[in-house]
Amino acid sequence: MVSQVSDQELWQQHLLLVDGHTVAVQIHRNANHAPVVLLLHGITGSVDFWPLLLTPEFMSRYTCISVSLPGHAPSLLPEEFGPHNVVPGLFVGQIRSVLDTFCSDRKVHVVGWSTGGFAALAAAAECPNRFHSVTSICGFVRGHWHGSLGILQWLAASGLPDSFFHAVFRVLQTRTRLTYLTLRRYAGRLNSAAAVQTFDLQLTKSECIATLKSLHSESIRIMMAGLRTVDISDELLRIACPATIIYGRLDPVILPEEAALMMASVAQARGIELPEAGHMFFAEAFDTVLQHISETIESASSAADTGRDTQNVTADPRI
Repeated sequence: MVSQVSDQELWQQHLLLVDGHTVAVQIHRNANHAPVVLLLHGITGSVDFWPLLLTPEFMSRYTCISVSLPGHAPSLLPEEFGPHNVVPGLFVGQIRSVLDTFCSDRKVHVVGWSTGGFAALAAAAECPNRFHSVTSICGFVRGHWHGSLGILQWLAASGLPDSFFHAVFRVLQTRTRLTYLTLRRYAGRLNSAAAVQTFDLQLTKSECIATLKSLHSESIRIMMAGLRTVDISDELLRIACPATIIYGRLDPVILPEEAALMMASVAQARGIELPEAGHMFFAEAFDTVLQHISETIESASSAADTGRDTQNVTADPRI
């Protein structure tokens, strides 16, 4: 494992080796008693996604651990890894390793966007004793996406020569204006100049377009193709902690039916619809979503017996 201090104030960067994978982690530590929040980004994102967006107020209240999805730089896939290896257990295993390394037996709150939401739900189902709460933002249970991202996913899994996917992905990596317009299509209604300005500012702040340029095309192809066939519908009944399901009514990538399935299957589910939003929550309704995340954490923390969970997050992961 390699550790260093991040350029971003008070965030520490770590690289874990988990079953041949390199997993990137960033940690913003807080007081010993502060709730711990595990944060997962979406497909073609990075471990920097949440650290770039979180407000100082949020970070002053919680210890935050941002975890990269498999194969998203600087995370690396092992050699001979293929779409058939992309199963729920892949995400669960890496999340469990992060918890074992940095949190000992402490329960945490897990928050994920899109594929990160899927991973959060899968982990909460598989390891119900490790989580106080789970929040899925535009997440899914079944990995068959829609819209233009669904087309790219289909291309990744189509059986056509891989070069077709790589050519399209390279265009997105090199044509900034086209990438911006594609991401705009993932949004819901941007009905005013102010809404467009907020979208543009948050998109810039998140560094989504810059991140896309840094990704390894073949790793993303493998992840997209493998995710197309995942389905954790039958696992949702095992989630024991409170779950907040946030979704955009106008999401063209992950349809609202996914949220409906979650709410029907998870015992303590609370649904939050963003009526004007699509898939890009952080550029459309970030303040609202962050408030719901905080409410979930505070409610679940106050309801839990936190007396057993007041030890430090391990300061040195090698200890």
